[in-house]
Amino acid sequence: MSLLTHLTDCRPYRLPLRAPFRGLRHREGVLLQGPDGWGEFAPFADYGPAQDAYWLAAAVEMMTGQVPPPLRSHVPVNAILPDVAPQELAHLARRAAREQGCSTVKVKVGADDHGLDVRRVRAVRHALDDVLGEAQGRIRIDANGRWTPARATAALTALREFGIDYVEQPCRSVAEIAAVRAAETGVPIAVDEVLRRDRRFRGLSAFADIAVLKVAPLGGGRAVVELAASLDVPVVISSALESSVGLSRDARVAAALPRPPLVCGLGTGALLAADLAADTLLPVHGCVPVDLLQPDPVRLDAAPTPDRAGWLARVERAWENAVAAGIVPDDQVARLEEAA
Repeated sequence: MSLLTHLTDCRPYRLPLRAPFRGLRHREGVLLQGPDGWGEFAPFADYGPAQDAYWLAAAVEMMTGQVPPPLRSHVPVNAILPDVAPQELAHLARRAAREQGCSTVKVKVGADDHGLDVRRVRAVRHALDDVLGEAQGRIRIDANGRWTPARATAALTALREFGIDYVEQPCRSVAEIAAVRAAETGVPIAVDEVLRRDRRFRGLSAFADIAVLKVAPLGGGRAVVELAASLDVPVVISSALESSVGLSRDARVAAALPRPPLVCGLGTGALLAADLAADTLLPVHGCVPVDLLQPDPVRLDAAPTPDRAGWLARVERAWENAVAAGIVPDDQVARLEEAA
């Protein structure tokens, strides 16, 4: 069956970012309205149909009202800082600590200029110390797999003086990450792409200390709750830079874990210059609430629309792959068919 025939509405969107992030200046995706609400499907451009299937399964879970119920009303989050100069990073870190109550911030690293990474992290360290007191704030860094083991070891040795909470995905492969860990830099290692792209879930403690779980690329809340329980390392629930509609789902999933996760990577609403929900999901006192947000009709109508035909074709290819792989649970498929 075609998924599109079972939907009430489909709305591709393009949202501007406040500053470049992962090379992006806009975030694109599509909101899909099903029998029990809206779901968000926003895989990045470099994902293929087989990977898109997991993102769509997460959207279907939202559309059929099957996001796991929360066990807590709020979850603690880190602020995430865009790719800007050290002086601007320091300003943003101070604002996150003062206005949003975030004592943990995440900084992208892996610049061609090793010295730039040091200057950026140093600026954030000084800013947090100014607001929170010396060494009270925590800094997470994310290399997105850009480093070789030798460069990662050198970079972490230089950066560890700033009190790094962990480094996320220092290198691309498991073997490379294991080599960095064996170098004993003193900086804990978290993995992200190893999970959401390579789908390597077993034996993480052999090469990593923390698992970063992103709900959409892992197939939705049910899948993430089950996965978190099976892993042999602590977890961080993180967003994939969705609108506040998808971001609110991620927060709800974080609150559904029986064992509370580490401080979550769910402060990405601050990166959006426009949004689809009436109120962007932002940290208050270092936490976000876990209520599911629906799009605001006025904002949805006003959002620029990218290639509609291209996005809907991508949805259909993802659906074909999801059905063939059995990624969407039978009860959710039945709910779509029942409501059609």
